[in-house]
Amino acid sequence: MYKILFILMPVEGYGAEKSLLSNIIYLKNQNLIDPLIIINKKSPSLELLLQKENIRFFKIPFNCFIKASTKGVIGSIKPHVKYIVNKILAMVFSSYLQFFNKSKIDFVYTNTLTSFYGLFLSRKLKVKHILHIREVIGEQFDFTLDFGTEKTYNKLKKNTSLFICNSEYTKNYYSKYFNTNSLKVVPNPIRLDEFTNEKKAKREKIKLICLGRYYEDKNQMELLKAVKLLSERGVTDFKLDLFGDGILESTFLQFIETNNLKDLISINGYTSDISSLLAKYDIAIVPSRFEAFGRVTIEYILSGLAVIGNDSGNTKYLINHQESGLIYKYGNEMDLSEKIELLLDNKELRHNLAKNAKIQIGNTFSVKNSSEELYKALKSLK
Repeated sequence: MYKILFILMPVEGYGAEKSLLSNIIYLKNQNLIDPLIIINKKSPSLELLLQKENIRFFKIPFNCFIKASTKGVIGSIKPHVKYIVNKILAMVFSSYLQFFNKSKIDFVYTNTLTSFYGLFLSRKLKVKHILHIREVIGEQFDFTLDFGTEKTYNKLKKNTSLFICNSEYTKNYYSKYFNTNSLKVVPNPIRLDEFTNEKKAKREKIKLICLGRYYEDKNQMELLKAVKLLSERGVTDFKLDLFGDGILESTFLQFIETNNLKDLISINGYTSDISSLLAKYDIAIVPSRFEAFGRVTIEYILSGLAVIGNDSGNTKYLINHQESGLIYKYGNEMDLSEKIELLLDNKELRHNLAKNAKIQIGNTFSVKNSSEELYKALKSLK
């Protein structure tokens, strides 16, 4: 059994902690790991779950190395202050562990690319450091790193024994910064029993859905333009519902009003009850400019929807074109409109794509499979 110290930076509603905790709980219940967790701030839902699962945790206010917007002398000093604070916090906590804990820590496991704290702890404890990469900085997130990309990644490369990547796309992206042999893909776990593809009631119009924040990177405007093209071709036997919130909502509403698309498109607010919502739909669209993993794509598939995604990010690794979904060219609303029309016209194709995709996803992204892949990666370090 490995005793592992996990470093988490919880964000309410974000999937990184949810994914890792599914792995931790599974491996703990299999008596394969003995987890100890550090979080850097309050997280009521996370803390309740850890207490329920009888997992010991500490709250230590360590910092990330994403540059703040502060300018001038204070802005130039702040990164160095954060760096020193993290070192001190690591020194204090490592001393506590060495003094009070009888069992030795085997690994320090950091669940974010944006902090050196776990790295400092691993050096103090003289154990190997594991880093789980879930974010693609520069594409998915436009972060500025305190000490620049090259210096930051060189430090991580020098002090990390294993990089866990959440997708093939993430692995390929970071292979230019880190040793390829140290990069291992472990798919995020998905609770398969949370989703259903119960037979939907007959309806006059085929129902399409797109979930995501109303921001540029989610690229919903491309989908709205594709619907406009369909309308101009006389294809109107469908209804598209968007769910989310964000700064582009008024822009979307104006586009719909200007182009007389009210009967074809509705804009809705954010919803947390994803599984029961998706059961009402037939086709899902993933127009995002970038998906490092693509959790929502998997949720669509597990709910029995036929999925259309574009050829950017990790989406193209989740969908095999014409086998488990359809892929369109990113930036090409005409191509997207043609893919939508193809599925509208072919019920059997919709059914077969959805069926094949669910088999493929179920075999890959179950909590059991994901956790076993993670444990296999841990064993490779011993």
